[in-house]
Amino acid sequence: MFGGRLIRIVAALIVAVGTTSLAHAQTGTIAGSVKDTSGALLPGVTVEARSPALIEKVRSVVTDSSGQYKIVDLRVGEYSIAFTLTGFNTSERNAIQLTAGVTASIDAELRVGSMQETITVTAQSALVDVQNTTQHVAMTRQTLDDLPTGRNFGNYGVLIPGVVTNLQDVGGSSANVTTTNIMGVHGSNANEMPMVIDGMRYGNIFGTGGGASGPYIINNAMVEEVAVDVSGAGADAAVGGFLSNVILRQGGNKFSSYWYGGGSGEKLLSNNIDDALRNRGSLKPSATTRQWDFNIGVGGPLKADKIWFYGSYRNYGSNQEPTGAYRALDPTAVVFRPPTIVNGVITAANSADLSNPAINELRNQNFNGRVTIQTSKNSKLSLYGDQMPRIVGANGLGATTTFEATTRYFNDINSIIQATWNWTITNRLLLEVGETYKPDSWEFGPQIGIDTGLAPVQDVGTGITSRGRINAVAQTSKQHNGKAVLSYVTGSSSTKFGGQWFSGGRTAFTRTNGDYVLVLRNGVPQFVTQQTTPLRSNENLKLNFGAFVQEQYTLRRITLNAGLRFDYLNEYVPEQTTDPVRFASALSYPRIDDIPNWKDISPRLGVSWDVFGNSKTALKWNIGRFVEAQAAGFPQAVNPTRAAGTTSGQRTWNDANGNLTPDCVLTNLAANGECGALQNPNFGTLAASSFRMDPAAVTGWGTRGYNWELMAGVQQQLTDGLSIDASFNRRWFGNQRVYQAAGVTPASYDPFCVTTPSDSRLPGGGTQPICGFYNIKPQFLGLDQTNILITKASNFGNVDEHYDGVDVAMKMRLPRGILVQGGLSTGRVITNWCGVVDGRPDIKVVSTYVNVSGGASGLFPQFSTAAPFCAAQQPFQTQVKLSGVLPLPWNFVTSATYQSVVGPQDFYGTFGAILAARAFTNAEIAPSLGRNLSTGSSAVLQMVPASSLYGDRLHQIDWRITRNFSMRGGKIQPQLDIYNLLNANPVLAQNNTYGPLWQQPTQILPGRQIKFGIQANF
Repeated sequence: MFGGRLIRIVAALIVAVGTTSLAHAQTGTIAGSVKDTSGALLPGVTVEARSPALIEKVRSVVTDSSGQYKIVDLRVGEYSIAFTLTGFNTSERNAIQLTAGVTASIDAELRVGSMQETITVTAQSALVDVQNTTQHVAMTRQTLDDLPTGRNFGNYGVLIPGVVTNLQDVGGSSANVTTTNIMGVHGSNANEMPMVIDGMRYGNIFGTGGGASGPYIINNAMVEEVAVDVSGAGADAAVGGFLSNVILRQGGNKFSSYWYGGGSGEKLLSNNIDDALRNRGSLKPSATTRQWDFNIGVGGPLKADKIWFYGSYRNYGSNQEPTGAYRALDPTAVVFRPPTIVNGVITAANSADLSNPAINELRNQNFNGRVTIQTSKNSKLSLYGDQMPRIVGANGLGATTTFEATTRYFNDINSIIQATWNWTITNRLLLEVGETYKPDSWEFGPQIGIDTGLAPVQDVGTGITSRGRINAVAQTSKQHNGKAVLSYVTGSSSTKFGGQWFSGGRTAFTRTNGDYVLVLRNGVPQFVTQQTTPLRSNENLKLNFGAFVQEQYTLRRITLNAGLRFDYLNEYVPEQTTDPVRFASALSYPRIDDIPNWKDISPRLGVSWDVFGNSKTALKWNIGRFVEAQAAGFPQAVNPTRAAGTTSGQRTWNDANGNLTPDCVLTNLAANGECGALQNPNFGTLAASSFRMDPAAVTGWGTRGYNWELMAGVQQQLTDGLSIDASFNRRWFGNQRVYQAAGVTPASYDPFCVTTPSDSRLPGGGTQPICGFYNIKPQFLGLDQTNILITKASNFGNVDEHYDGVDVAMKMRLPRGILVQGGLSTGRVITNWCGVVDGRPDIKVVSTYVNVSGGASGLFPQFSTAAPFCAAQQPFQTQVKLSGVLPLPWNFVTSATYQSVVGPQDFYGTFGAILAARAFTNAEIAPSLGRNLSTGSSAVLQMVPASSLYGDRLHQIDWRITRNFSMRGGKIQPQLDIYNLLNANPVLAQNNTYGPLWQQPTQILPGRQIKFGIQANF
């Protein structure tokens, strides 16, 4: 432990500073040039920036020999700039609204005269950033307050053209689930999305450390601004894609408060189920029958000009009733038959309790505060803490998961503690350091009143899970990460040096009710899947360290942004001993080091050209290399305690007496009673310890997964207050990995084909032969799970994963607070793994977008898909997003948002895909295979490729009307919001198991919702 801390300290001293991703988007910059009336550039001009947001209240620089200046690391807020030079009059620019990640170009012209003569101009907000090449969006406090949303971070991010998400929210109906929205842009991996507060990550230690890796949600009242980069991040960001940074409020010398209260109820909802949805099996809409949000924030001085505070409390939640979600009439019944609906009428007996709605109750709170201390004239220390208890009453509830099979999620520890110190050493030298500690403890527990000894049931014919929980996880973890940024600024250049550290560990407990799962096919017994639960596993992130240098240099009208980043990642699985469980004795595993041990160098380069020198037209280009995100995800994947080859095993079940109970001794792994022999000979053994890693893939320089990002575009100010931004974006991936079953060869498998059923909804109307499936030969069964090698995909062939697209965005800011912003984005993802997997059933793909090896459970499915679906090419996906604010007479203000996006599709292989997985029987497969299946009586096979089927396009309009009432130095705003104004009802997700319930909606856009609220600022 001491050695790890020493490494972090020494590394920080070597580079002088450290930073985490998005530190660059924490503050803004004001830059420009100063001339005299003849156009000659003036060196030696004193430029002073004044703002209450500054530690020192005033920061001054001097123009260099080329007449240029830069004032960097300015906290968001309103500024005034004064230009003074002996022999010339003084010029001032006031009311400059500065947002994070933006360089505001403020030029000045000085006339010969007295310094006491001052010319003051109210500056217009910068519309074109002629120096930075990052595509940047600033969600200011005003924007957060004005637009009709569910008041959570993801609801704002999805309004950016090009952004895609896993959650399409209506008024907060789906944004308060276990994790926040996962967002990608321009083909990025959405699960890598960094989650950052004031430049430091707050994601959990598991998985990638971004995206959905953590239950923490930002408290809206604590937010000053959210800075988002969607392309062209500098060297201070390790990961590309959707990069966001939440900037917190810090209080000041004036007491202020923020109040919000709002909610909705069942009587304020509209039913958007029509005949078409009824015929697809939907009796009721996806509804949020109760919703509330109470949020208060208070800030001010504890000691004027010395100590400030800002604290906030939030209590919010909802009751959700997903479409097609039910409780069972008999919670102990093995067979669950959902309602069969024809023309909107239930025509068959069912197991659902239609009189007792299945409800997912969500409860969230935030208790947080921040203290800022001015430690000297030019330095300050900020301390932030938050505890966020959460309860999700029925996590996973939906049309394919009954209430009894859901879990009750709760946090007892969901905290974050941060400390940041800023020091303006000189007008040219600035330093920022910080440290974050994030402990977590949460559990997906069983439903109250459910017998945990009853085995859950999975029906591969209907796709429904019932009766109990499967592989529910509890976790305790902690992570530490730190930053420090040293900036050196002259008039024409700004240089930053940095690095970051990130470390931590997790302990996870996995449990399945009864320790086994009953597998049916349309109510008929097929298999029993036994599991070695409860299972404890540990994974540690030893050190994730990055160092960078970033230079911005302006020469006349051209600004060069160049950077270089070094990344180091080392993870390991500690020595472990598992507890004895029902189907396995205690087992011990040795420590596994260097999984991985990666070192990378990533360059970044961008150029911006102020075409006419008037800060109204900028041509931009950038290119950069970004590494894949990792927290403890890699140790999780290879941890032998959780390896599928030993923790899960399947056996046939004939149910000869028809009592729906496996009448056999499950602890006897040989065939007995109604159960066949367990098909995994390594079940409950140490066999998975033979998991091997190719050093060429998991150690060394340049072997980590990466992607390159390219952008070329133009920003143009068309008129005062109106600008447009058009760009071409491309992303491509490299160093993809595969799992190779090294204990077998391609000859250990037999190929077979299947014929799809006749169905007009399938490509070509069905009855299409699909070949390229494989079944392992009986004599090799189990060997494909034993000797497993992680290696490079390039060892077997070429891989193509890339995105191409075009964005066109506009922003219009007019007097009186009129705002219109948004645009369109069109692009597509292309993936091709055929060169790797065609004819290689011993290869399992680990892909950014699609997993082309699908089918049965286990690390290496015995039914492996190769040639049919190894390539996927989306059509171009076009989306339109607009938002605006319009002041009306008598202090009324109206605002609205509009989204038009493609319906359910393959969201980068992760969310919302329309697929068709069918359980083919042995009788259907054997004629092609030439023998019986070696693995039971059926095989679940995919019949359609990813990105081939799409649902209806989504059109969503959200609208607000409010009135401002002035009162004692503040204002009160009653609000009326109407979400999904047109009562649209597109299907967002559907049952992907081919059978009687195929394409039955599992999630529908919630219907029109009226929501009342009131906001007050004092």
